[in-house]
Amino acid sequence: MLPNEAQDYETGISHFKSYALSGERVQEHVVPSTVEKSEQSRLDYYDVVGHGHLMKYITASAAGAHNILMIGPPGCGKSMIAKRLPSILPELTKDEAIEVMAIQSVSGSLGVDHGNLTRPFRAPHYNTSPNAIIGGGTYAMPGEISLAHNGVLFLDELPEFSRQTIDALRQPLEDHVVTIARVKQSNTFPANFMLVAAMNPCRCGHYGTGACKCSPTEVRKYRQRISGPIYDRIDIQKYLSKVDVMKKHDDSERMHSADIRDQVLQARAIQEKRFKDVLGVSTNAQMETMHIKTFCKLDSECETLMENTYAKYPFSVRSYNKIMNLSRTFADIGGSEKIRKEDVISALMARDLDKEDAMRLGD
Repeated sequence: MLPNEAQDYETGISHFKSYALSGERVQEHVVPSTVEKSEQSRLDYYDVVGHGHLMKYITASAAGAHNILMIGPPGCGKSMIAKRLPSILPELTKDEAIEVMAIQSVSGSLGVDHGNLTRPFRAPHYNTSPNAIIGGGTYAMPGEISLAHNGVLFLDELPEFSRQTIDALRQPLEDHVVTIARVKQSNTFPANFMLVAAMNPCRCGHYGTGACKCSPTEVRKYRQRISGPIYDRIDIQKYLSKVDVMKKHDDSERMHSADIRDQVLQARAIQEKRFKDVLGVSTNAQMETMHIKTFCKLDSECETLMENTYAKYPFSVRSYNKIMNLSRTFADIGGSEKIRKEDVISALMARDLDKEDAMRLGD
C-alpha cells in the first residue's frame, strides 16, 4: 500500500469509527446475507463428502487468507463448501470488529448482535449492480467488498457477473482499499476481503461430458468473461468433479470444522508472531516482494523445483509471489519454520498442476 493510500485508509477508518461511536446513521436490523448467522452455526465441513483432496486447500485458504476459485459442474458442492468457510475462520480481533461495525454503521446495515465476532460473509447475487458491489451512489457509500472487509466475499456463478463488476475487483484485490469518487465527494473505504468464487466449466456446466451442448467458441467466450489479471490474483484454482451419491465414500477423509479450525488458528498464530512488526501485513496472502525475500527463503532443492517449473510453465511475477505466499502457508500449517519441497509442490498444485509432473520437475 502506498503512503498516500495508507493515509487515506487511516482517515477513512477514523471517519468510520467516529460514526460508530457517535451512533449516527445506525439502523438496528439484521445484516443482509445469503447465509443467516443461525444457519452458519449449524454448517460443518463434516457434511462434505467426496472432496477430500480439496480440503487441504480450503484449510490453506482460511489459514493464509488466500483467494480461491472453485470450478465444477452444477451440484458438485461448490456453494456448500464456500458457505462453511466461516466455521473455520478465526474470530475477529477487537480492532477488526470495530472496523467491521463502523463500516456497517456508515452503510446503515449495523446488525443487532454487536457482540458477534464472526467474520463477515457476503454473498451478493450476480444480478447485483456494480455500484452495490464496489460502492457508489450519490454519497459514495461502501459496497459489498467493503462490507466483506476482514471477512469473505463469495461470488457464486462468477462469469455471470458483469464484466465491469469483475474487472473492478482488480484494484481492491491488489491494494485492499477502494476509492469511490462522485461529484459531491470522494471516499476511500477498506476492502481487505478474502475472495471465494465459484463457476461452471462452461455455460451449461457439463463441459467434458457427453451432456455438454456448448461449442468450443461458446466455452472460450464463457471463460473469457473473467480476464487474465483476475485469474492471476486468485491464489487457489481447483476443479471439482461431481460426487457419485451412490458410492460409499471413505469417512476418514472427512473432518469436522472444529478440527480444521484448530489447524487454521495454529497457522494464524504463527503469522501473527511473524508480522507483529510489519506494517500493513497480518496474513501470508498480504505479503509483497520485499516480505517474500525475508520470510520465504528457499533451499537449493526448492529453488531447483521452481526453476524447472518456470521453464515449463512461465508465470508472472505476481503468480510467483502467490506461489511463495501459499508455500509459506502450507509450511505454517505443518508447523515448519522453513519452506519444504512438499510445501512448494502443494502450492504449485493449487492451480491444478499435475502432481506427477510437479514431482518430476523437482528431480
